[in-house]
Amino acid sequence: MKRTLGIIAAILIVLGFGTIHGSYSNAEIIGGSLIGMGSLYLLFVLYTSGKKEDQ
Repeated sequence: MKRTLGIIAAILIVLGFGTIHGSYSNAEIIGGSLIGMGSLYLLFVLYTSGKKEDQ
């Protein structure tokens, strides 16, 4: 699950940087949103990876 979230987050960040340099007017808003969502996913994975699970 965490690996999948990490991969999705990396893809969102890469797509965000690619979208910022797009040719239409709302590209900066969409690109910034994609980068922000990817960063939040990575922060979530980083925060939850340090906790030990009780089994």
